[in-house]
Amino acid sequence: MAELSPMMRQYLEIKEQNKEFIRTAKQTLSRFEFLVFSLYTMQYSYREIAKLTGKNEKSVNNAIQRIHTKLRK
Repeated sequence: MAELSPMMRQYLEIKEQNKEFIRTAKQTLSRFEFLVFSLYTMQYSYREIAKLTGKNEKSVNNAIQRIHTKLRK
């Protein structure tokens, strides 16, 4: 079997790190926070997230602040 190029090895390593980060986020965040996190990382605005979740923008903002705090630990 051919040896992987350095770029491919780096890609696979980053992909694995991303998977681990998502697993950690799922375990750490509430269901609502994880939904907000997912939508936010897909570039949805606070207003769009609020509309999709049925919450107001302040609730979304608060959730994002909690997400930052929880995932920095």
